[in-house]
Amino acid sequence: MRVIIVGSGKIGRYMVESLVKEEHDVVVVDNSVKVIEEVTNQYDVMAVCGNGADWETLAEAGAAHAELVAAITDSDEKNMLSCFMARKLGARHTIARIRNPEYNDASLGFLKEQLNLSMAINPEQLAAEEIYNLLRFPSATKVESFSRRNFEMIEIRLRPDSPLDGLNLIEMRQEYKGQYLVCAVQRGEDVFIPDGHFVLHGGDRVGITATRSEISKLMKSLGTMQKQARSVMILGGSRTTYYLAKLLISAGIQVKIIEKDREICRDLCDSLPKAVVLQGDGAQQDMLMEEGLGQ
Repeated sequence: MRVIIVGSGKIGRYMVESLVKEEHDVVVVDNSVKVIEEVTNQYDVMAVCGNGADWETLAEAGAAHAELVAAITDSDEKNMLSCFMARKLGARHTIARIRNPEYNDASLGFLKEQLNLSMAINPEQLAAEEIYNLLRFPSATKVESFSRRNFEMIEIRLRPDSPLDGLNLIEMRQEYKGQYLVCAVQRGEDVFIPDGHFVLHGGDRVGITATRSEISKLMKSLGTMQKQARSVMILGGSRTTYYLAKLLISAGIQVKIIEKDREICRDLCDSLPKAVVLQGDGAQQDMLMEEGLGQ
């Protein structure tokens, strides 16, 4: 598959490395001569030095015949323009990194439709969602959402004293009723797609799919559902903080944010009116204790 990567920062390098390992035909576009030299010396890829939103640069990179163009520079606007130009040239699919919260509410769907984007990715939002999922299910080692968050798959590791140890899935269903599916079990290095006679053992990593409410019900009946956090303190006012605080507030959790920069504090106060935002140094222990870190 011919893939064009516009922008070669940390995420760009990671994508290049992964795609090269999978033996895809990769072309890297970046406006830094030094970056281009580093990438071509390190990986077996073609490279074009230039503006990834420029028609001639994308044409030289072969966008007309590309199956995928991923624009992941530091500029959301440049990424969107790169994808729009690539589509016009004939690229089959486009992915844009869009990080600004202003583009990630109601306007994102409109932008995707108008620019004909295949996908928009936001690393900070994905990180926030991962943290939020682990806060909701602290005993889960992994949580994934599907079907517009209507279904989730969680992975739990069975303790040696787990009530599921020694039960087959038929017995588990009889003992713990509910609308859920045990879809995969990892035992050591082996992964199984279990049937009803599959017997679970302590140490297994068990993947369970169900709605959010059914998963909560099952976790409670298994005695692995820990009490959900009621208050969260976040140090630093990054974009990840914004997305995480928004999720926590929507779940009824009290949020306190501590940030040193005054302007960032003001922005957070405007965008998150239900959060408590304090200007201060998160490295100062006295200040943290005064603001209730112990609770």
